[in-house]
Amino acid sequence: MGARIPTTLAAFLAVLSVLAAAFLPLPLEAADTAPAPRQEGKWRIAYVEGGTYENYQKVLKSFVRGLEKLGWIQADETFHKTSFPDDRAMWAWLSQNARSDYLEFVPDAFWSANWEETARERNKDEAINRLRERRDIDAVIAMGTWAGQDLANDRHSTPVIVFQSSDAVKAGIVKSAQYSGRPHVFALCDPARYKRQVSVFHDIVHFRKLGVTFEDSPTGRIYAAIDDVKDVCREQGVELVECHAVTNSPDFSQAVASFRACNERLAKEADAVLITHSMTVKPSTMPELFKPFLDAKIPTFAQMGSGAVRRGALLSLSQTDFKAIGLFYARAFSQILRGASPGSLPQVFEDPPVLAVNLETAKRIGFNPPSDVLAESEEVFTSILTQDSQ
Repeated sequence: MGARIPTTLAAFLAVLSVLAAAFLPLPLEAADTAPAPRQEGKWRIAYVEGGTYENYQKVLKSFVRGLEKLGWIQADETFHKTSFPDDRAMWAWLSQNARSDYLEFVPDAFWSANWEETARERNKDEAINRLRERRDIDAVIAMGTWAGQDLANDRHSTPVIVFQSSDAVKAGIVKSAQYSGRPHVFALCDPARYKRQVSVFHDIVHFRKLGVTFEDSPTGRIYAAIDDVKDVCREQGVELVECHAVTNSPDFSQAVASFRACNERLAKEADAVLITHSMTVKPSTMPELFKPFLDAKIPTFAQMGSGAVRRGALLSLSQTDFKAIGLFYARAFSQILRGASPGSLPQVFEDPPVLAVNLETAKRIGFNPPSDVLAESEEVFTSILTQDSQ
């Protein structure tokens, strides 16, 4: 970020608020985002993902909220209040029930690999062939890093809006954080997100050895933002304790066991742990994966947000309701359908800083949250969720 990190959390978050305001999307003229009818029929939208992930539903719902605010669509509260079993079910609901004179969520234009490499390759080929040959899709939502990598190429020219990529630049999805480098690709970028997280965690806990579990592969390193984590550790004089798990396994139980074994090791060797993005870390596995840290009284910070804090992580820095990010996506999407080149749109967006803390976790590990942590927390959980539907 360039400037010296302030010594108190309150001051640090104040600086972040100023920086975030600088990157928030500027107010757009109504004409830039107003609903635009297609010459024939409705704008047809497709969806591609690597697999179901907790935040994907939150982001897609916030995107729909943004479209509602801009006048493109109407989706009743049933949609926003429903916890869908997977993203396919959510897409099916939109296809059947969303009311719009402008948009169609095409029911058979949904691809999910369920985090399987073979299915990923098949889906990529099917989706690109349809975009290139049938040409019946006007825009694609590419949810996550896998989908962004698979569709951000020159094998087709259909507009692609990449949601929720861990690091779109390092993943090779876009050329830079400012502009994508491809005329048909747009991906939200927050270049300092993961450095911000580690800095906040260090400011609160003052750890000397930070543990991190991740798969030591190109994709695993991107998901964990390991280069950014290393940068902050060097700046702070912190020792980084790495453990390499095998998470990209066809046997999911083996992947979880590998991650759990790393966590058990880190609980003995580190004095704080950063819980990284991984397809292995999901609501149904979090209680098991977080248990070694609770037992060893190790403070944890989750990259993935407050869902992990509900389930036993001590802290996270995330959005409370994703409204701002959803509106950012909706505005870009609206401009694209109105004729703007996706590659010409600014991509940088910084989330307003919001802390989430779990007081039950704090009690169990013997951590007394400083008063400024509680003052700056918009999500405070008083128990650990151990049962989950996903």
